[in-house]
Amino acid sequence: MSPTTFSLAAGQQQVLNTASLTTTPQVYTVTEQAAAGFDLSSLQCINDLDNQTHPEFVTVDLAARTATIRMSSNPTLGLTSATCFFNNTRQSSITVVKNTLGGDATFQFSGPSPFAITTQGGTGQRVFPDLPPGTYTVSEIVPPGWTRSNTVCTDPTGNTTVARRYCNHPARRRRGRDLHVYRHHAQRNPESARAP
Repeated sequence: MSPTTFSLAAGQQQVLNTASLTTTPQVYTVTEQAAAGFDLSSLQCINDLDNQTHPEFVTVDLAARTATIRMSSNPTLGLTSATCFFNNTRQSSITVVKNTLGGDATFQFSGPSPFAITTQGGTGQRVFPDLPPGTYTVSEIVPPGWTRSNTVCTDPTGNTTVARRYCNHPARRRRGRDLHVYRHHAQRNPESARAP
């Protein structure tokens, strides 16, 4: 089969040429390599002659990212031509940005997992990449001597809600729309700033 390796961008296709088909079935395998930040969400191969999947001739393994096709010039023994669709979905991410006024400190949060952000120069952040679909709540535990002054959620999909000290976001896998930034602002209390 040629070419043996190739690369495709979104929406592109590649025709693969096999050896001349005979009545003796031949088995061909097409495997997609994993791409960072993307999941293979579906894989389907259809017979070009009738647009049917023909599981007796085609096996797909989503976990292995592989399609195996039995081909033959005899349509009762295999396919003569097939088209495979590898559909990828970009993964989501959450970025938590902590801004402070009046000093730096370590702030505890709950989120996809408990975490802390230590600010330097009044800011710090934590990134959670490659998140599967689901609803995520990011909540701040305000330490003594500090007051939470503002919480802002920047979400291209508009699906995030803000309630006092946390952002609630249903992470959905949409190509190019998966960066969600949560900004928590805190101000040191004047009494704490004066404490020895």
